[in-house]
Amino acid sequence: MGSYSSEFVSDAEALDALTFRKVGQCGAICWRIGKDGAVEVLLISSGDTDYWAIPKGNIHKHELLYRCAQRHALEKAGVAGRISKTPLGHYTYRKSSPRSALTVMVHLLFVESEPRDFQPESKRRCFWLSANDAAAHIREPELQQLIRLIADADAPKFVAMIRKTLSGS
Repeated sequence: MGSYSSEFVSDAEALDALTFRKVGQCGAICWRIGKDGAVEVLLISSGDTDYWAIPKGNIHKHELLYRCAQRHALEKAGVAGRISKTPLGHYTYRKSSPRSALTVMVHLLFVESEPRDFQPESKRRCFWLSANDAAAHIREPELQQLIRLIADADAPKFVAMIRKTLSGS
């Protein structure tokens, strides 16, 4: 089971708790408040399959994990905004072979801009869904849990809680 916390911990605590794991990628749960006041989450398709995910990818040498997550949100989904410096948690998935499990460190990104002219790479598609619907479309149980943390949150209280953890606040 992936680790996560509904209470955010300091950067040092988050890193100390995960030193036994090698982080292979970083990703962002991109979210906004919808017209009905509920939290919405952005999912992207994997291309030519029916597989849905969050924007994620490999870490550059010496890149901060939260900056990596922010970069992949922009590159893969065309969204930008404020990102949590402290990870919400992590999940593990198998990329191609059964032996190649990757750990993805997940950060929250509050979407502040979404250019209308952004074209996702190849056959990718981007969709905004309610947090509950987004969790239902995800295959990885650990990532589902992380998204359900957001789905279970009261939107105004959730926004107030994470505002302290967002960079630039």
